[in-house]
Amino acid sequence: SNKVSTKVKAISFAENGSYFVTAGNRHIKFWYLEYSRAGSGKYKEPVPLMGRSAILGEQRNNYFCDVACGRGEMGDSTYAITKSGLLCEFNNRRLLDKWVELRTTSANCLSVGEELIFIGCADGIVRCFSPQTLQFVTTLPRTHYLGVDVSAGLTISHMANHPQNAQYPDASAISYDEQNGRVSVVYNDHSLYIWDVKDVKKVGKSYSFLYHSACIWGLEMYQA
Repeated sequence: SNKVSTKVKAISFAENGSYFVTAGNRHIKFWYLEYSRAGSGKYKEPVPLMGRSAILGEQRNNYFCDVACGRGEMGDSTYAITKSGLLCEFNNRRLLDKWVELRTTSANCLSVGEELIFIGCADGIVRCFSPQTLQFVTTLPRTHYLGVDVSAGLTISHMANHPQNAQYPDASAISYDEQNGRVSVVYNDHSLYIWDVKDVKKVGKSYSFLYHSACIWGLEMYQA
């Protein structure tokens, strides 16, 4: 057990279970569990968690809104995003080793696999990067635009044709299913999209669910 001096926005456990990482405003901290495990047979009472802050350098004033520990050969790395739109990588010495710009007004969520990182951003943008190099891979297609009348569409082109000044919902949550090559994204207009990313050069939509964006006030039966 221990106390955190700042509000925690996100948490992620390492693949080997030896530590977890918390993120928040001007806050990336690594919490090590080995000390507690070593003393579990000796002490009957809870022992303090060993927490050490990351070395943020010139990015120390950022708001870190999500964090995810690496997978596979990148298991020693930890990835975090800032609200201002940076993807950061921390090495096994807790040092902010490198970062790249996401080219978005705001980043909200991320999900990490062994081969790909997906980041949900503002205005319907989902970026994809390589966890090994932080090199840009692709951007997922945009969703429907805000204000579209889904019920008026008689053909699939109705959803594909977007007005020139169209606005899009922000990506709020994201999850990458590496085994099946699917990325699930929840957007802030209550919609859910599942993208097929088996081939990142040909990303397609597997499913979409466009829920009501507010409470329902009435219901009528339609006679077929």
